[in-house]
Amino acid sequence: MKITYFVSSLTLLTASLIFVLSGEIFHAETSKIFWLFRQNFLFFSGCVAWCFMTLAMCLILRSPWLNRILKGLDKSWGLHKQAGIIATVFTLAHWLDEKIPHWLVQNGWLAHPGSLGSVQISSWQSQLIYAGLLAAEWSTYLMIGLVLVSLVKKIPYNIFHFIHRLFPVFYLATAFHIFTVLFKTFWWNSPAGILLVIVSIPGIYAAVLSLFNMIGYKNKRVAIITNIDYYPNDIIEITLHTDTPLLHTPGQFSFLTFQHDAEAHPFTIASYYQDKKHLRFAIKALGDHTHSLKKELKTGQDVIVEGPWGYLDFNIQSERQVWVAGGIGITPFISQLEYLKNSDHQLCPIDLWYCVGQHDDLQYPVNLDLLCTAAGVTLHRIDAGKKLEAKHIMMESDNSQNVHVWFCGPAGFAKSLLSGLQKYGISEKAFHYDRFNMR
Repeated sequence: MKITYFVSSLTLLTASLIFVLSGEIFHAETSKIFWLFRQNFLFFSGCVAWCFMTLAMCLILRSPWLNRILKGLDKSWGLHKQAGIIATVFTLAHWLDEKIPHWLVQNGWLAHPGSLGSVQISSWQSQLIYAGLLAAEWSTYLMIGLVLVSLVKKIPYNIFHFIHRLFPVFYLATAFHIFTVLFKTFWWNSPAGILLVIVSIPGIYAAVLSLFNMIGYKNKRVAIITNIDYYPNDIIEITLHTDTPLLHTPGQFSFLTFQHDAEAHPFTIASYYQDKKHLRFAIKALGDHTHSLKKELKTGQDVIVEGPWGYLDFNIQSERQVWVAGGIGITPFISQLEYLKNSDHQLCPIDLWYCVGQHDDLQYPVNLDLLCTAAGVTLHRIDAGKKLEAKHIMMESDNSQNVHVWFCGPAGFAKSLLSGLQKYGISEKAFHYDRFNMR
């Protein structure tokens, strides 16, 4: 079972356990089936929505142990997106379950059954409940809007990112609603109340860290730009020096925060220095942020480096390794080439397929041929206008099924190549790549 499916299943199980332990179904004082179902689904949908909201909140922490458990932050981001969608669906169901019966009663289509419980609340508790309901209702509207913005790719990333930064506020507002509305129930006198608090603590912690811009603060260090090189086709290469070694492995990435932009952006480490105090990054201008770097970056500037992150492990036993780079996706393989050049750890024959959409991309890096020769790696170039297919890889690999493929490039290219390789008996487990999707 994939770890992401396991975490999602565990979250659903936790939500179900909280609901069952509340004993809510045994306290309902009504014989009317509709209202009994409505009351219990209201609490169940709320439990599921809250647990998945908490999961989504915790996954923004970028903690090293989450990186290890989920085998990379790309898996964490994918699970974060999935949890957000599930939370939104159940939040909407919870809201509809609350509103629709009231609308039916107001229009005379349904008779209200009266009180569904016997818990007495004070006036101050009633005021807190009302404030919590109001906060949660507006949070629901905004959260649905957030998910829609996330799914509509045509909306600019900076707008998506700004709205996304508001999610911790929605989360804390919902927490206020949960801990006040339960005054009307028996939950605080049941194991469900204790479990609900335990589940909520890490989510509230993550929300507070996010609001104070402290995500990843334990893994940050200051580096200085020591060199900048410019290459054709809008590729800029920067070299950094840090006093504190960054203990990274080939294929990993770091978040970089430059002086002209307060937001951190992920870039693959395109080097492997023995002292781990020097880092090189090759960045292609693909968006507003990366386009600005050529103008804004200067040697001597400070850069905040956070990481390392990623789980692109090259130390896997197989008859042959195949590396496929799509354009600027060559960067993790440069790091591994430099590592192999200075070590005796090559496990098997290696083929590097370098595929580009524009001919100028082939000019980076200028020493690629020398690197491959020194590392004992066979280089194959696929120029613009040509397409690498599974049959080309398998032909060079003597049609062996004991082949592992490492990929870095466009998602569509990865999907197409994997589909072709599977026809030759190469499993998805033997196809390694970071599934970066920031929204």
